[in-house]
Amino acid sequence: MKTLATLRRLRRRIPQHRRYTQPAGSPDALNAIVHTPKHAQPATPTGPLHAWTVSLKSNLSCTQTPTTCGSPVLQQYTAPGDSTVWRLLQQAGARLVGASNMDEFGMGAHTRDSVHGRTRNPWDAQRSAGGSSGGAAAAVARGVCRVAVGSDTGGSVRLPAAWCGVVGYKPSYGLISRAGLVAYGSSLDTVGLLARTPCDVRSVLSILAHPDTRDMTCMPADLRQRIARLCGERNARRGARGLRVGVAQETWVHELSPASLRAWRRACSALREMGCSVERVTLPHVRDALPAYYTVALAEAASNLARFDGVRYGEGRGVLGKEAARRVLLGGYVALAEASQGFLRPAQR
Repeated sequence: MKTLATLRRLRRRIPQHRRYTQPAGSPDALNAIVHTPKHAQPATPTGPLHAWTVSLKSNLSCTQTPTTCGSPVLQQYTAPGDSTVWRLLQQAGARLVGASNMDEFGMGAHTRDSVHGRTRNPWDAQRSAGGSSGGAAAAVARGVCRVAVGSDTGGSVRLPAAWCGVVGYKPSYGLISRAGLVAYGSSLDTVGLLARTPCDVRSVLSILAHPDTRDMTCMPADLRQRIARLCGERNARRGARGLRVGVAQETWVHELSPASLRAWRRACSALREMGCSVERVTLPHVRDALPAYYTVALAEAASNLARFDGVRYGEGRGVLGKEAARRVLLGGYVALAEASQGFLRPAQR
């Protein structure tokens, strides 16, 4: 409750001229929602999310809207079935407002490399909304929907959430089913959530965090029960008291603003007040994380996008945007037998 009160005070202090004003006559000046449902879907009248408005990122399969992935390759494609996340949300009573804009196949950090055009930041139209789930973050910040479902491979939920001033949640791999999500990097992709409050994220997570036989990487029920039991025993015994929390020194980079550093220190102080032990730790492999991520993600993207050959799906890879084509070419190279020993194998290790 204290957090919510703080957020309300901060919102009142934002100067009026900084608040985004939607131009008259424009249905979506942010270009956040690029497709609306073809027809109204029946909602569960007594579901826990009854009347909640939800948007789906354009790489999540849904029979109500085209699944374009922000690419001309799939501009006319509508999935034959619904993704697991939308099926669960619909059963819980949620109402779909549309498909949100994204960088082509999730390959970008600004939501500008999209066949639908650029998504604008709801606080300043001249600034980036972040990506690749920029449409989802902008829609939540602007009030177009209460919760947005996005995807996160290397920051695609967390980055736009930060830039648009909303809550972004990337779950652990396998917590939420990926069935119906168009793959970018299969070993890294996760379905993420964006909302205005952590409470809304938690409510939706409770609906989506379930086993799914359609996704072989989704956590099985027995593993979830074991984790819940261990966490419950710990909380019943002493809660957060006695937990050791590590602060990685490699993440204290010089680009951090003074405001970010102050927030970080306040968080550490709050953890200590809860009884946690906050200690400095070193993670020497952090410096290798970014090159390893790009090597693995691009190699997997080149393999995953091979299906869009214009025969079974889409218009063929010849119409890929520049950024997506660049990443597919690089991914194809690092996956070659001659190059994989020097690039892909070390990155996977």
